[in-house]
Amino acid sequence: MNLAAAWLAIAVATAALVYRWRDKALRLCVVAAGSAVALGAAFLLTGPSVTAIFERAAKAFGGTVIAVILSMVVVVVVLPRLRSRADRWAAATLCTVLATAFAAVSMMLWRIADDGLQFATLPEIRTGDGILDWRNSAPRHRIYGVLVEGRLGERAPGQSRDDATLLASYQCDNVGPPAPATIQPWLPSSFTLHLADDTQAWAQGISSVRHAWNWPASGYRLAECGLRAGDPVVFWGHPGATHANGTDKQEPAINETALIAYGDIAGFRASFGPGAQRTGRAALALAGLNGVLAVAVAVVGSRYFRRLRRDGTDEPPRLTWSSS
Repeated sequence: MNLAAAWLAIAVATAALVYRWRDKALRLCVVAAGSAVALGAAFLLTGPSVTAIFERAAKAFGGTVIAVILSMVVVVVVLPRLRSRADRWAAATLCTVLATAFAAVSMMLWRIADDGLQFATLPEIRTGDGILDWRNSAPRHRIYGVLVEGRLGERAPGQSRDDATLLASYQCDNVGPPAPATIQPWLPSSFTLHLADDTQAWAQGISSVRHAWNWPASGYRLAECGLRAGDPVVFWGHPGATHANGTDKQEPAINETALIAYGDIAGFRASFGPGAQRTGRAALALAGLNGVLAVAVAVVGSRYFRRLRRDGTDEPPRLTWSSS
């Protein structure tokens, strides 16, 4: 079963349960939480994904779940009890706040989706001059960063990879859900990247193993992946520059590193691209869902506002605002 079919089945089942229990706020909240878990599980089980993008999208979608639960309480419990004409502004305010929350989550997911969807368009850089040229280009051309290919230092002539200096490492099987690590990750804050034109670039490191891609076995411990001096790597980051002491000469740099991959750009695109595109499309679909929910809540608030203005009683409001 592909993702579209799985999500359609979840949507149909969710709609059926929502209709059946439309007057049961607690059950509706359970359905909302369960549907969110089912959407995530279906995504992970039906194709490739990128952990770094998926986890950010999942955290943002948690805001959707909270907003849906609050919306269930407001729509099922609070709004039907309003009778006074004076309550129309309270109804409109509650729904406006919820609609704004959905819209905010939608924008967050849209931005996260772009990291996957725009991956194929990232510029490729292999020289120091290339980094500086892109650094001095218009920011709109490098919103999502660049891919820089190079090597982490150099090896002595005839030196094998196993004899080269280990520069960074982590436990290979501890990249997914949180679990106790038997090997502590070693992720330096910066590296020196040797480029194709024999220049060097300072490169910011990563802070999480979720931002490491396809690192090979370190050769030092079992179940440990790592990078050694001379390894070919790709940095996904933003072009920058540093200044040598006492001079105004710019030296290439890579800032805000989003990911470090082992290998060359072609291999990185081939292995990372499909999962990134799929994860981006899924995040974009969730952004669209939040947009629909924002409109739906806004329509509900508008309907209650008009109904209370037209048919509301003159009794005191049930919802009042106080600053004390």
